Amino acid sequence: MFISTTFELDFCLVTSSDRSFFVWVHLCDPNKGAENYAADHLSRLENPYENIFDPKEINETFPLETLNTDDPDLFHTCADQIIRRCVLGQEALEILKACHEGPTGGHHSAYHPRSRKVFDAGFFWPTIYKDAYKLIKSCDACQRQGKISHRDEMPQNVIQVCEIFDVWGIDFMGPFLSSRGNKYILVAVDYLSKWVEAKALPTNDARVVVKILKSLFSRFGAPRAIISDRGTHFCNDKFDKVMSKYGVTHRLSTAYHPQTSGQVEVTNRGLKRILERTVGENRASWSDKLDDALWAFRTAYKTPIGCTPYKLVYGKACHLPVELEHKAYWALKHANFDLKTAGDHRKLQLNELNELRDQAYENSLIYKEKTKKLHDSKIKNRIFNVGDQVCFINSD
Repeated sequence: MFISTTFELDFCLVTSSDRSFFVWVHLCDPNKGAENYAADHLSRLENPYENIFDPKEINETFPLETLNTDDPDLFHTCADQIIRRCVLGQEALEILKACHEGPTGGHHSAYHPRSRKVFDAGFFWPTIYKDAYKLIKSCDACQRQGKISHRDEMPQNVIQVCEIFDVWGIDFMGPFLSSRGNKYILVAVDYLSKWVEAKALPTNDARVVVKILKSLFSRFGAPRAIISDRGTHFCNDKFDKVMSKYGVTHRLSTAYHPQTSGQVEVTNRGLKRILERTVGENRASWSDKLDDALWAFRTAYKTPIGCTPYKLVYGKACHLPVELEHKAYWALKHANFDLKTAGDHRKLQLNELNELRDQAYENSLIYKEKTKKLHDSKIKNRIFNVGDQVCFINSD
């Protein structure tokens, strides 16, 4: 045996020739620990080799085996390494209902992150996802109040109009912030030309609707049909009397299929967007900007018809102030034009108007067919069998 000393004999490394191990031995040192910091620190460290060869008893019992001593329950270690209790049958259904429609359920969808409440509560069964989807699809509250996605919509049935000003769609916008006493906007749009008429109104009752319609008929003629929603301002005796007097058919959109008046909804969004971007800090001045918004809307290119509504109605382009300000070609020629030549050109435009409207009809038909094909391709193919439960909506 030999001893190699370190740290001024405070510690020694002892090596034995007949035993292959090392032991740190603390020797007596007359110096205090405060006077020898290194030795004092090492003396307080835990010996990593202490009792390394002492025999230890092997614990052959699994701690979690005690879970089965009281109740014959089955537990499963899931992919997230959390042990959950396995349930089945009626108990699983009750747990699923409590996590979906209980006080803390919230009626979330099967794909919502909070649908993991069953896992968070510590339960598991193999068909949990399938059962959750089935439960939510049969939940009455979810089916009545749930949002209809594009995949749940009905197939599109396009409204194709042959003649200009034959079918009008009408709807109200508002209420808005009062502007010169006006809080509502009554919007009417022609289904073929996309021509828009709008009027700022103080109320949205039947009286103002009838007044605007009479003005509309006197300017563009009595249409074949008017499409509106089921608001009380459109479904009343006064409105019906006017429709009967002028021989106009009144068509209604249903709550389940509001796309019937989709053209008006698109126009409403367009006008609202223009007003939002043109009205300044004084939000109450929106009624003063309505005429400018209509001008902008009527002179904007519409993809379905392949031209502007103004050109389809009048057979010529609308001249804008910027053309005069920056001297467009026609403005420069205006000082020297020949009235006879200009008249002949205008006659040619009027003769081409019918051809222009026929072309707009064809463009609109092609556009709507493509839109319908794209829309219907995203709808889920539903097959109903006898005995299936469906949610019936009374749209009358």
